[in-house]
Amino acid sequence: MRLWRYDLFAEHPSEYFSMEGGHKMRMMRYLFTGLIFIYGGLLTVREAEAMPITPDKAIHQLVEGNNSFALALYSQLKHIDGNLFFSPYSLSSALSMTYGGARGETAHEMADALGFDLPCDLLHPAFAELNERLMSKKQLTLSLANSLWLQKGTELLEEYLDLTSEYYDAAVMLTDFMIDPDESCRRINKWVVEQTQEKIHNIITPGNINALTRLILTNAIYFKGNWEKEFNKNQTREENFYVQQDRHVKAAFMRQQGNFKYGESEDAQVLQVPYDGGSLGMLLVLPKTQDGLAALESGLTMERMKRWQQALAMREVKIAIPRFRAKTAVELSESLKALGMNQAFTNTANFSGIDGTEELSLSSVLHEAFIDVTEEGAEAAAATAVIIGVTAVRDPAPVPEFRAEHPFLYAILDLDSGSILFLGRCIDPGR
Repeated sequence: MRLWRYDLFAEHPSEYFSMEGGHKMRMMRYLFTGLIFIYGGLLTVREAEAMPITPDKAIHQLVEGNNSFALALYSQLKHIDGNLFFSPYSLSSALSMTYGGARGETAHEMADALGFDLPCDLLHPAFAELNERLMSKKQLTLSLANSLWLQKGTELLEEYLDLTSEYYDAAVMLTDFMIDPDESCRRINKWVVEQTQEKIHNIITPGNINALTRLILTNAIYFKGNWEKEFNKNQTREENFYVQQDRHVKAAFMRQQGNFKYGESEDAQVLQVPYDGGSLGMLLVLPKTQDGLAALESGLTMERMKRWQQALAMREVKIAIPRFRAKTAVELSESLKALGMNQAFTNTANFSGIDGTEELSLSSVLHEAFIDVTEEGAEAAAATAVIIGVTAVRDPAPVPEFRAEHPFLYAILDLDSGSILFLGRCIDPGR
């Protein structure tokens, strides 16, 4: 268990949470109300001293901010043609390491864009604790890895190296971007291939590196999990999937009927399918009309996501969803600028917390993600490289059918913390 520094106090002192035994205990804001009544105001009473933020509360705030960033970034990427898939958690992790060295206006802009509302002395420990909890999941494979690729001869501040090592387990790799960019790319790509079980290749090319490159921060996330209730391959049938109202493709539809968390809103059906162990699940959001995806995307907010999840209730459901896979590779600097992270990419950037100078700036942020959904479960991976130079449903008859025969949204969630680990849409299952 990591040590936490409690330097920030709760905004609302009316509740005190004790982590002892994992239970919450409440303390009244005014501790001596009875005595005040007896002595008729002869005592002056101070409000209870604000209590420190606990690890669980810090993680909750971190997850809320990360998820807000996930949906904001989705709104920037939804214009990409076809299938879309990315890992907002991978991006948040890599950019958090970068943010650890930002100062001044650069840091303010990054915090606003990324949804970081915790002070640094709580933010980085919260990431570390959340990573530790994620990687301790049973009955599935979930791994996270970070590394720093440093130009030989470049000196980084000891405080920054301590931060990335202690909270992100990031190893420092020396390389020579200036003399041998090809070898630098080969080494970085080899690391990514290994960390993603050979699902992500060639995230960096020599064209991404130049003589001014000094540091590349990389993050990789890999997930593989079987469904809690696997689909029977013998029930899989090839049927039409309507890419558009007037165009369809053939897709292999997986089928089963059983008890799942299911809900509806006016314009969508929502289904949550758990992975083995029950701590992770895939949330699928299916528009009620074949052409309804764009409307769902335009209104994709944290509030709406919460309403969808609050509407879920266990009930019997007939499921028919296609096998699908998706792969997305994207450069994110313009998207991050659109979210307000501008200065980091300019010559006025302040990353003096990395090397003690104000000479560093971000060149690009590269991200690639892959997912494969089958009868057994799902396999997903993503890598990020930061280059610096509804209403509840009752049980009516008949049993509702969740038939995903047209484009839909989906996310892989950590059901314990609520973290959006992966987020995407399926436009064409065969691509």
